[in-house]
Amino acid sequence: MSCPDGFQLEIRAEGDVCRGEQEDGMGAGWTCPRGCVQTGAPPFCQALGVRGHCLDSPCRVQDVVSCLDRYARYEPLDLPGEGRTQEANVRACQQRCASVAACSHFSFFRDGGCHLQDSSAGLVPDEDAFCGPPSCASSSASEPVPEVTWLIDRSSLPLQVRGSHLLSVDGRRQVLACVNWYGAHMEMLVNNGLNVRSLAEVANHIVELKFNCVRLPYSLDSLNLSAASIPHPASQLCHNPELQASTPLEIFDSTVQALTDAGLLVVLNNHVSKRGWCCDASDGEGLWYTDDFPESVWLDHLSFLAARYRDNARVVGFDIRNEIRSTEFETPTWGGGSTNWAEAASKGSRRVLDANPDMLLFISGLEYSMFLCDVPQRPLHMEPGLEGHIIYTTHEYDWYKNSIQTLYESGEILCGFFATYGALLLVVSLATVLFSAACEVAIVPRRRLCCWPKLRGLYFEVASAMLFVAAFLVSLLLLARAVMDPCQSGELHVVSFPTLVILPLWLLGLLFSGRLSCLLLRTFRPVSAIAMDEEKPSPVSPDRVGGMDVGIEMSELNLNRAEGATPQNPNIMTDQGKEHLQYALNHKRASVIVLAMLFLICANAAALLFLQSYEAWQQSIDDRWGFLLQPEPNAEGAAVAAVWLGEFGTATDTTWWSNMLRYLASRPVVGWAYWPLNGEKRPGEIETYGILHDDMRTIRHPWKLADLQDLLSKRLNPV
Repeated sequence: MSCPDGFQLEIRAEGDVCRGEQEDGMGAGWTCPRGCVQTGAPPFCQALGVRGHCLDSPCRVQDVVSCLDRYARYEPLDLPGEGRTQEANVRACQQRCASVAACSHFSFFRDGGCHLQDSSAGLVPDEDAFCGPPSCASSSASEPVPEVTWLIDRSSLPLQVRGSHLLSVDGRRQVLACVNWYGAHMEMLVNNGLNVRSLAEVANHIVELKFNCVRLPYSLDSLNLSAASIPHPASQLCHNPELQASTPLEIFDSTVQALTDAGLLVVLNNHVSKRGWCCDASDGEGLWYTDDFPESVWLDHLSFLAARYRDNARVVGFDIRNEIRSTEFETPTWGGGSTNWAEAASKGSRRVLDANPDMLLFISGLEYSMFLCDVPQRPLHMEPGLEGHIIYTTHEYDWYKNSIQTLYESGEILCGFFATYGALLLVVSLATVLFSAACEVAIVPRRRLCCWPKLRGLYFEVASAMLFVAAFLVSLLLLARAVMDPCQSGELHVVSFPTLVILPLWLLGLLFSGRLSCLLLRTFRPVSAIAMDEEKPSPVSPDRVGGMDVGIEMSELNLNRAEGATPQNPNIMTDQGKEHLQYALNHKRASVIVLAMLFLICANAAALLFLQSYEAWQQSIDDRWGFLLQPEPNAEGAAVAAVWLGEFGTATDTTWWSNMLRYLASRPVVGWAYWPLNGEKRPGEIETYGILHDDMRTIRHPWKLADLQDLLSKRLNPV
């Protein structure tokens, strides 16, 4: 394939592409190469008669291979006797594989390299490779069609809430295992991915990924403005040409219909008022109303959409507002004042039920949906007219932390430093003492072992270190939970319990623990004796060593004083002889100090392990919203309630991710919606948390999808 002048050839999974070298050809007077038709202002061109990508530049697409796996290759790379060949495109590589009897897979690289593999080869990630079978038709025909058991049947609807459980009409327990698919709430006004796949393809793919519902975010202005038009419809809706002349609301209707036609349930979500990314404290979208969209507009819109989808039973719920949070000037409450979210949520829920009595209502917690602590003050799920419909929704990400979690993270640093510092001091001081004893010479002179304030004695120093370290650990692990509010965000201020109490105790514990190492060095003690030049010094009895810090036995000193003798300087020679210094290790004192230091190190190490444990993490979740799942009414009198994890996501397999999965597995009543399905945030901007790549086909993180599918499988097939 050759490209016209001014265009460069790119080898892509979907075919060879002639793409302009400039990033933006708008207004540059470009024309579409042969085989493409102009669909809007240049450089929007679309291939004719070929099922492939539409590119925002002059393009040509040839020989699409529909059954490719992108960003992967097979290993071992080559069949015996079949090496690398250079092929013109991916279709040619597939044809080469089809011509070799032993070929079960092929791998094609961006540089044109083609490799063949047999059935024993395994799939491995590779950003520069595409791979597939020798024939798309034969591979798809040979694959068994899996039985779809994870979808909720139409006969089970409408759903209702009882306690913490979601039940079908016949009383069977159900779980919403959803994925967020966004875009309609942002500047493009349509869900991401419709430029590379049709609505039906995306909906069917979501079913194949084993989700049973979709949370659909939208903005008030995008769906209120029925006359609004989609920016660059030929590009954004390339694979959905029938929608290119539609309004955002009509496209949203088609999206809902495609998802429900595939057997999926839909939860509508009013994400923001004005289209755009969410969320922070300065975006003006923290409350359910803004200057441009007052509460009355929000309420009317809830009624409008609830009525619009009343006849579609698979539109089962309405998440009436996303992530209620403080703004620069106002703070939401669960009762009282103009920012009373509980009152507004009650109004909004009743407006939805007036228009659609079968809908579930998802009510956000406060401060980015982190906290449901105030629900007992006004339990909406117990109010007449709302019973059986209310599910509280919370969001979790690895940076979401309350005050206790932030304190625990600081405690990890303090305990880790203490354990490391103490272990280092113990190793160095003990090694010094043992080496000194072996060589019978003091490596560190006693006059340099000065501690401030002056050492007060072995047992006093040990007791002081124990006391301050114990006080530090008790205040960190016990008192902090009694004093600090777990329903506050994770900011530690200068004037707070951690900085005024915990940190000073830690510093004192560190100081007195360090003084123990000084005491340990002093356990190798000198004993003064007068010996004649011709006499061999007599050995010193171990039970006489260590009687005094100054290194001279008290009885010997008293004897010298009684006889009027003056201790001689060991460095001055006399006519009769010279004074010799002998050293010995006080094993008893050394053992006490070593055991004390080991205890302090182990205590901090044990505290560190607890702070990093799942149990400590679980406490913070239970404090914020997990308490609503308790089988008995809580202390404030609010009965058990249903909770839905409306957003959670990650780009890396971290401890937080493992903890989140473990928590959800241990509480099967909690439904969830992973954030997000998308491969892109905006055109050209990668969504690193996404289930899919930007082709809306390839799995971005197979380990993550496997974890989510395993979580759903455990709920459908409990042990």
